[in-house]
Parts: sequence; structure tokens; C-alpha cells
Amino acid sequence: MAAEVDERGRTPAVVIDESHLLDHGELDAIRMLTNYDMDSTTPFAVVLIGQPTLRKRMKHGVLAALEQRIAISY
Repeated sequence: MAAEVDERGRTPAVVIDESHLLDHGELDAIRMLTNYDMDSTTPFAVVLIGQPTLRKRMKHGVLAALEQRIAISY
């Protein structure tokens, strides 16, 4: 992925459909992946696609750190 960003100026994207079915541990793993060197670079973008229940789950305090990383929500 780093070569894609450095050589071509592209940001890779990971798209997760049906993400409302992910459990807390899986969502926490996504948070950890997006935490990599967060202050200086964005190694990839994550797109979570799911039902409205995903938005409700993200509002819970245990997922607050992941919710803070969300730039766009629709």
C-alpha cells in the first residue's frame, strides 16, 4: 500500500459491506488499523457500509475512538 501512495499518489480504500454485522472486536480491529501513524499520514481509507443499526452502535462510548475517525457519515 505504501508504494501505491508514494509512487502514484493514490490512497488505497478498504470497503466493508454489511458492516453492521461486525462485532465489537472486529470494529476495534478496524480502529487499530486506522490508528497507524495517524498524526502524519493516512495509509488507506476505510468505507463502512451498513444498516442504520451501525450508526446507533457507533454512538456507544466503547466505539468513540473509531467514531472520531469518521470523516463522512451518510
